[in-house]
Amino acid sequence: MSEVRPTIISVCTMCGDETGSPEPALHCPGQVLYQRLSQCMADAHPALTVKAVPCMAVCERPVTVAFQAAGAWGYVIAGVDAACDVYEVMAAARAIASSEHGIPAMADRPRFFRDGVVCRVPPVP
Repeated sequence: MSEVRPTIISVCTMCGDETGSPEPALHCPGQVLYQRLSQCMADAHPALTVKAVPCMAVCERPVTVAFQAAGAWGYVIAGVDAACDVYEVMAAARAIASSEHGIPAMADRPRFFRDGVVCRVPPVP
């Protein structure tokens, strides 16, 4: 595939928040990852966007992210380290965006991706 499809990185902003508050705490790992990814977007490929999601219901394995693109397989990945994995999340999003069906080659999947897959979601027709 020569083109890069628009791809959304969704980040659970409640992940790792142990306060019990219905609002994401600024210090919780999910919110930290979202903020760090948002800051990296200026240098990223224009086809990539990041959005905050209040809860992805994978609370036992924070932090959770999802990769979605029209006409492509999507992924839900848990156990992302907000302190370390920002550039790997960006690399995974680029690999998904550049792959023919949204399924990147194993060699293009960073370790957090290979170790953290919760599920792969089929494309919407």
